[in-house]
Amino acid sequence: MHRNEFVAEDHAATSRFGLKLAKLISGPVTIALNGTLGAGKTFLAKGIIAALGVDRNSISSPTFTICHEFTGVDWSIYHVDLYRVSDEDELHELGIEQWIYGDGITIIEWADRFSIVNDNCDMNIEITITGDTQRKFTLYVPDDTRFENVHELLNAGN
Repeated sequence: MHRNEFVAEDHAATSRFGLKLAKLISGPVTIALNGTLGAGKTFLAKGIIAALGVDRNSISSPTFTICHEFTGVDWSIYHVDLYRVSDEDELHELGIEQWIYGDGITIIEWADRFSIVNDNCDMNIEITITGDTQRKFTLYVPDDTRFENVHELLNAGN
């Protein structure tokens, strides 16, 4: 498992970070977004999803619907929010397996609420509030050829 950090000074830098993450995606992947309320999970998800070809204005938080599905340029994209899911039984009723092991791109907010989800994501991102608009993103990615250039890509242009 590799650990990488990226600091975004403001919302624009967070959007650029989402674009960089999208460049790492070349096929089905599950990304966990974890952090406190207001850390920027949805904002980062919007950046990634927009970079994958979805109109940013059509992307909203799936807090009350649990999942929003989008059609990207190359893949189906699932934006999942587990904040309101009460337990693993409900998680299974919702069909979490289709999102974790499916053939699309899945971005899961609050994945750390359930180890069965968090432990099975391909990339885990912990978001820490470090200032009014500044955020620190800590990425955990497996020793996997899909992510072999993550460090160089995230630090390019910084």
